[in-house]
Amino acid sequence: MVGRIQLDEKTKKARQQGGVWLRRLREDAGLSQRDLAKLIDIDFYTFVSQVEIGKGRIPPEKYLLWSTALKVDPYEFAINIIKYYNPFLYDLLFPVAGTRAKAGPSAKSSLLDTHGLKEEIHELQRLLGEKTLEVARLQARLAQSEAEMQPTAEEPPANPGKAPRPRGRKKA
Repeated sequence: MVGRIQLDEKTKKARQQGGVWLRRLREDAGLSQRDLAKLIDIDFYTFVSQVEIGKGRIPPEKYLLWSTALKVDPYEFAINIIKYYNPFLYDLLFPVAGTRAKAGPSAKSSLLDTHGLKEEIHELQRLLGEKTLEVARLQARLAQSEAEMQPTAEEPPANPGKAPRPRGRKKA
């Protein structure tokens, strides 16, 4: 049967808690529901109300817009929204302390291993900076070479004894 998706109790409760969290963020930002609706570019402020009571949900493509309007870090906002909107996914991504350790080392994903990435990022930024500087120097040298190649108005023509021939017919 096609219709509304029935939410399990854990998800319903999490959405309601998320609504309370969003209302607190809105109030801390000093915004009314109407003010927030204008900032997030929606026509009906009642949508904000629906989200705050756990009946509606923010589309993922709007997370950045909402976080900006509520003056919170987009990353933290997205993590919290996932916790409230999809608690099962949140539990998979951010397991309770100790549960992953019980699973053993094979449960550790290389995708989540960030050890050493800061150093690699800094090295890549350094190399990129050097290459950017090198490109800028080469562009300056090219511009200088092109400027030197351009004949100035004061320079005599290449063949001083011959004047350029006029093209076309002679006028009578």
